[in-house]
Amino acid sequence: MIFTFFIVPVRRGVFFRRNRPSAANSATDPVLFGFDTRLKLKVVKVIPLNDIATNKYPHAIWHLVSESNSVPTKEFSYGAPISGMHSALKGVTADPLEPGVQYRLFIEVDGRKAEHDFTAAARTPQ
Repeated sequence: MIFTFFIVPVRRGVFFRRNRPSAANSATDPVLFGFDTRLKLKVVKVIPLNDIATNKYPHAIWHLVSESNSVPTKEFSYGAPISGMHSALKGVTADPLEPGVQYRLFIEVDGRKAEHDFTAAARTPQ
């Protein structure tokens, strides 16, 4: 089975609900990742592309893992909790995205790996 990534542009204020982290001080609009089917994610990781190009061991700015109990999901937003997943490093949260910077999203599902590049958009004025 192959799955398809898509990134949904979201207007500020329309997307965030009570259980989502506040992005009032964010320099970028929220980023929502979606798939064409529900996936039981094992790994979610975001790394700036310039780190991948220049470092042998690039630093992930967001890294979640699940040992066995992630809830199948069809979408998630950058930095928000995903049911059944936790930070790869205890107590570490997602770094803020920077406008115009290119990033790579890595996911792992049932032993299959995929990646998708995206650029964070500058915050839309309210």
